[in-house]
Amino acid sequence: MDTPFQHLAARFRAVAAVRGDHPAVVARARSGDSSMTYGELLSRAGRLGRSLRKKGVERGAIVGLLLEKSPETLVGMLGTLWAGAAFLPLHPELPPERLAFMAADAGLRWVVSREQYRSRLDGAVTFIDVDDGADEAPLTGEDVPVEVGAEDLAYVIYTSGSTGRPKGVLVPHRGLVSLLDAQIAAFGMGLMSRSLLYLSTSFDASISDIGTALLAGATLFIDEEMRRSPAGLLEVLRARRITHLDLPPALLRVLDPAQVPESLETLIIGGEASPPEVVRRWAARLRVVNVYGPTEATICTSLCACNPVTWTRPLLGAPIPGMSMHVLDHEQRPVSAETPGELYLTGAGLALGYLDRPALNAEKFVTLRGERCYRTGDRVVRHADGEIEFLGRVDRQVKLRGLLIEPEEMEAQLLRHPDVMEAAVLLRDLGRERQGLVAFLVARDPAQPPSAGLLGAHLSRALPPWMLPQRCVVLARMPVTPSGKVDMQKLASWPLHDTAEAMGAPPRNPREVRLLALFRQVLGRDDLGVTDDFFAMGGDSLSVLEVVAAAEAAGLPLSPTLLMSRPTIASLVDDDRWCQEKDEGGCSAATLRADVAALLGAGWHNPDPSAAAPHAPRTGPPKEILLTGATGFLGARLLHELLLRTGARIHCLVRARDPAEARSRLFPALSAMAPSDAARIIPIPGDLAQPRLGLDAATWTHLFRSIDTVYHCAARVNLLQPYQALRPDNVLGTREVLRLLREGPPKRLHYASTLSVLVATDRNTGTLSEDDDLAATQVIHGGYAQSKWAAECLLRAGDAPGPISIYRLGLITGDTTAFAAPPADLLSLFLSGIASLGCVPKDALAGLAVDITPVDFAAAALCHLSLESGPGTFHIANPHSLPAEALVAALRRAGRPIARVSEEQFLARLGGLLKEGGRAEEAAACLALCRRLSAQDFGRLRTLDLFQATGARFAMERTLAGLAGSGLSCPPPDAALLDAYVRHLLAAARPKEVS
Repeated sequence: MDTPFQHLAARFRAVAAVRGDHPAVVARARSGDSSMTYGELLSRAGRLGRSLRKKGVERGAIVGLLLEKSPETLVGMLGTLWAGAAFLPLHPELPPERLAFMAADAGLRWVVSREQYRSRLDGAVTFIDVDDGADEAPLTGEDVPVEVGAEDLAYVIYTSGSTGRPKGVLVPHRGLVSLLDAQIAAFGMGLMSRSLLYLSTSFDASISDIGTALLAGATLFIDEEMRRSPAGLLEVLRARRITHLDLPPALLRVLDPAQVPESLETLIIGGEASPPEVVRRWAARLRVVNVYGPTEATICTSLCACNPVTWTRPLLGAPIPGMSMHVLDHEQRPVSAETPGELYLTGAGLALGYLDRPALNAEKFVTLRGERCYRTGDRVVRHADGEIEFLGRVDRQVKLRGLLIEPEEMEAQLLRHPDVMEAAVLLRDLGRERQGLVAFLVARDPAQPPSAGLLGAHLSRALPPWMLPQRCVVLARMPVTPSGKVDMQKLASWPLHDTAEAMGAPPRNPREVRLLALFRQVLGRDDLGVTDDFFAMGGDSLSVLEVVAAAEAAGLPLSPTLLMSRPTIASLVDDDRWCQEKDEGGCSAATLRADVAALLGAGWHNPDPSAAAPHAPRTGPPKEILLTGATGFLGARLLHELLLRTGARIHCLVRARDPAEARSRLFPALSAMAPSDAARIIPIPGDLAQPRLGLDAATWTHLFRSIDTVYHCAARVNLLQPYQALRPDNVLGTREVLRLLREGPPKRLHYASTLSVLVATDRNTGTLSEDDDLAATQVIHGGYAQSKWAAECLLRAGDAPGPISIYRLGLITGDTTAFAAPPADLLSLFLSGIASLGCVPKDALAGLAVDITPVDFAAAALCHLSLESGPGTFHIANPHSLPAEALVAALRRAGRPIARVSEEQFLARLGGLLKEGGRAEEAAACLALCRRLSAQDFGRLRTLDLFQATGARFAMERTLAGLAGSGLSCPPPDAALLDAYVRHLLAAARPKEVS
């Protein structure tokens, strides 16, 4: 949309002709107020512009403004524009190196300044005093602003670059005045308005604050003293009877809206999202306008008033005249409503580009379908009502332990803690080649900052374990950029030991001394004590592997299961199970059966009254499917298969706060689908571990009435955690799925189980039948296998009204085309670790076998069997187990020499690497080979046994019969497949978690 072009200086000249004697700007000075009327400002700016022309400043030139925030800043801006030139703000408080870079990068020849600031900027520039020309002849009718075009440069603003090199944004005249007019209307500004200039003039939003006041004929106030404290700001608001205020959102949490004076009518916020509850509190008191827009699109591209009742998410509002907003996918195609994408902007406000950055211009300013666009890098979603919601930065998304994480989500949860005033989360290097999430905090009460333990407990109620920070650093104040945003570059190098935590308790005996040394070595924390929680101090499942393997190499036996349940050295050493002979990972089947019976006891199922009416069984292909686990490695593939093989709508349960976040987490799966397929996906925010899957009554009722088929693939997969930690998701979640089956019309359930329910038990050898109902099992080893075993028992005993099929899956590996493995699976860790160690113990691999089941086959087979076969239990695995020797052979073919050494040499090599900062892969390789050890040591480590297919044959008669004629068969684990896996693994980044 085109908008009429107006020259800002000419427009101001027209306003000043009417407002003449009215104060344009009032500033606090040591000797009292310094003020300037519209007439005086017009006269001084015009004379400066005339002087600049005489000194050789030409139309389109760039003029630096080395001035503090003062009335003279306005003179410099308007005077430069009067001369037809463009201004570049250079605040004197900026570091000399940055000032010098900006001046050199922009090729400055002229700088408007004052005498006292000349030393701040060296170089071959001509300094022009801001009062230059003030003593010359008054302006005449012929002294008018130099005529400029819409494409002529108005100003240059430098923004921080992701590489650390600032970049100059070239902003033309074409969209500036139309933006200010739109803001004046939205802010309710008029002749009697009194606006406070809080923001730094290095920030382009200050141009908006100055321009709206001047073009509205209002008065602008400047008072730098008020920036020193919230109390000072409140005093200025009262004393100056301020009506309009533009603040960084972070300050909203510091100030109390009940304390602001009655004069304040409008609060403008922008630049970053503010917690919705904070915005609502302010919106209940006065008009709050949320503005959105990058520097590259002339300050602001959209805005909206925040409703004190309905503002529950950061909306961007409607675009201003002349601007348009588009939500596109990673291939720059429009996405449908409720599908997250990247925001692209088009229209009159787009900048000309970056100064002398052709590569960056080509990347960020693109032409799509004949229209010039700016890629904002902001991740948004357009809702069905047309509103666009900000979800976060595309470039702030991080991958950790193979999982995509949104730091903004963690920050939002941290800010919900009553003791946290500010928060920022970054992915940082924690040492020893490990990365982790670091939360930087500013406490509401500096004398009593929240502890890492309390924060961890707070976050764990809302976030999954992989999104919990490994470190919490308490700051006295958050570093900010000149624009008032959190300075992420400074936090990226901030010391990580600046915490409120004291040095931990010292060891009490020799065993604690040895363990403490290992813990400190692995975590890189010299402040760790024997009473500190291993995980609160930055530990994760990879760290557990390193500690256990280092202990193994040092001759100090340690159980990973025990460490997971006893995360302090003191509790670990005091536990009676320390180094005792019995298998610590085993649990009796009787105990698990008793737990299942209790879960299905009286009162567990209180059906909705509307669900009690009889229903006829549904027939035919599925039409409405509920899929859990769609964001997982197998679930995402299954979602793709269901879309290909059925015409059903697929409701995907995703752990999220709202549909937009749920769809965002589904986005990696959605991005590979055609829009018509993606339209059949309905994201449902929920929580597997909560009653009724965390759904509200209306959603739950809608599901049980409409769903005809359930695919339950979601599970919490962790080979180290005990049963009680996995029970909420894997067992209680399955009970809630069973509850859903028992309400409304009959439904068919397809449950993704694991062959671990057989191979991780006392019946792990010989032929393992599909008809095995687990009744003969006596002992189950490992929390994950125990939770899946209990879930199977629950389904068999739960009296479901519809048919149930159970699919026991083998070791899921990468697909047969891209070869990407599941996030940090044990097989990948083993291969990487052996490649790094360069050796294996002699005869350790003899007779060992592992299952290799590519994920594309597993998903296709499960989907086909679910659609074409009746209910039953199916084994989906590779008919041919792979000898462990074949894995080493594949590494050798990839050019990695693997020697055969003695056990002592192997442990010495492992211990040496771990002491030198070795990686968890080496530890995993050692522990995955636990079958080489004595029966006692194998029992202690068997939860990490990679070679569970040893001595076992997976009977698959029912599966093979169901797949007959489908063309589906499991690819043999031959040299070609293994070589592809190894090539992909060695070329990829190392994994970051154990699953």
